[in-house]
Amino acid sequence: MRTTYALLDDDQVFTTWLNHLIHKLHPLLEHAGSFSETVDAARAVTRLKPDILFLDMQIDCFNGLEFLEVLDYKPVTIVVSGSDNYKKRAARLGALDYLVKPVSEEALQAAVGRALWLIRSERDRQEIKLRQSQRRF
Repeated sequence: MRTTYALLDDDQVFTTWLNHLIHKLHPLLEHAGSFSETVDAARAVTRLKPDILFLDMQIDCFNGLEFLEVLDYKPVTIVVSGSDNYKKRAARLGALDYLVKPVSEEALQAAVGRALWLIRSERDRQEIKLRQSQRRF
């Protein structure tokens, strides 16, 4: 099963760099899209349902936390911000990791590794549940 990710950051240079680094470190991850505005991103995340969301905190009229609060579909979220001011609140909203810019390859590798482990664990749990329900019939 494929694993996808999306990026929400208004810094296009950083978004391009981060996308390149993700592809370098995890070439099997599929890029679902990059977005610089929260309204477009909310629609796209709901429609595309990426497994992982890389989220900046300061975007446009909303911050990343406000964006997370209104999403119906909640991907595994890795916050990537220029400041650690939102770290505690991001954790309360379920962000898996919080990386402060500039992001090192090692920090990104570790964060994506945790996200992939979580996604695989959830998929395995769903598969086991499905098999158990099929045995009953």
